[in-house]
This record gives sequence, structure tokens and C-alpha cells, in this order.
Amino acid sequence: EMLQNSFDAVKGAIEKGKLSAGKIDITADALARTIAVKDNGLGMSADVLANQFLQLAGTSKESERSSGGLGIAKGLFLYGNQSIVVTTTRDGVTSILDTTGTELMEAANDPTKQININTEKTGKESGTTVTVTTPENYVDPTTGETIKIDIPEYYANYEVLKYSPMFAN
Repeated sequence: EMLQNSFDAVKGAIEKGKLSAGKIDITADALARTIAVKDNGLGMSADVLANQFLQLAGTSKESERSSGGLGIAKGLFLYGNQSIVVTTTRDGVTSILDTTGTELMEAANDPTKQININTEKTGKESGTTVTVTTPENYVDPTTGETIKIDIPEYYANYEVLKYSPMFAN
């Protein structure tokens, strides 16, 4: 889901003539339990970050040929995280969301709870970085059992990732 969002943001920037070539970097750190996806796409406004980005099945894609579907998998990285930091710049304005899955779930269930997004005019290039920290474990709701979440250290061994069309230029 995070890669598809970056892919669409880069395609949109290329289609609009803002980029000649896109760049998406994916960094996984098993020790820190983080995965980060960074792109040089269109970026999001603070309004899109606060609304469509945080809504299940919400979208604001600007590519004529967007990938993915309804964005339901977004719920996994939004609500199942230990923390999430989104730094996005669009038209020289940088917006930062730094929160947790628990805080996002509470705000989704209680409209009086606000999620804070800081914005600043920075003049930086457009693009977005999403960094998700996974918790060490979770509680299986059907059994009540606490289960450790293992994170593999080396992703290149997964053949499906080597040949994904998402990695084409």
C-alpha cells in the first residue's frame, strides 16, 4: 500500500511534467522495527494528509493510471503500528504527522480527538516519506494470546519482490 501510494505520486508528477524520472526508496530496519518509503512525487497538502490519507478507502491520486484498489490495506499500517511519521512536501509547504496507531484509532472513534499535523513553508522539493514502526507483538483477539511479530532482516531473498512490475523504471 505504501509503495503503491508512492508509485502513483511519482506517476502523477511525471504526467504533470514536474519530473522526468521518479525515485522511490524503501528502507527496512529489523533492529529498529521500521519500514520507510520515500518518494519524490507530488507530495500531499495538509488537508489531504489529514483527510484522505487517514481514511480507509480514502484517496486523492492524481495519476491517470493509478495502481492499487480501495486502499483497505492502509488500515494495517495506520492502525497496527507502534508509531507512524509522515513528512510530505507539496508546493513548498511541508506537513508532518507524528502519531501512533492507538491515537489514530481513538480519533477515528471519537471526533473530539484531533490528530495534530504541523505545517511549515519550507520551499523544499515535493515528495513524501512514510516511516512505520511495528510493535514487538500483538494480541490475537480470538485467543487473547500475545504473539511476537518477527521481522526478516533481508528482503531481497523474496523472489516475488525481485520481479514485481512496481520496480520498473
